[in-house]
Amino acid sequence: LWMDDNPAMKGTIPTTIGLAPKLASFAATNCELFGSLPTELGLMLKMEQLWFYDNHLTGDIPTQLNNLYNLKLLGLQKNDLLGQVPEGVCKRFTPFGKLEKIEADCDDSDGTPEVACTCCTCCGEGCINDQARTRRSL
Repeated sequence: LWMDDNPAMKGTIPTTIGLAPKLASFAATNCELFGSLPTELGLMLKMEQLWFYDNHLTGDIPTQLNNLYNLKLLGLQKNDLLGQVPEGVCKRFTPFGKLEKIEADCDDSDGTPEVACTCCTCCGEGCINDQARTRRSL
């Protein structure tokens, strides 16, 4: 389910998103989403690709994302998220896990990264062009 570039999609991400445990790909990029990432994202156990970049999301990245064992791609950059990418997510990288890309606002262009990330494959706005190429090839 990809709902990108939709300025009419405003508001918070509903906690009911966790009621779609079989959903494997979700994108809501370049919308008008704000608020925090709901912990219920961790209930989406089949999730492989999750994109929320280029919104107005705030708060910490929920540790419940550690439950997403099938996750291959995670795009969170160009938001106002804080904290760190959960360590359990970082442990999912190939060759032992399925994770291939994590992108967040971990650059320090203003001297302080917004998100601490020991495993990000790309940091900041520069990732968005890479994401567009990746998604076109899927």
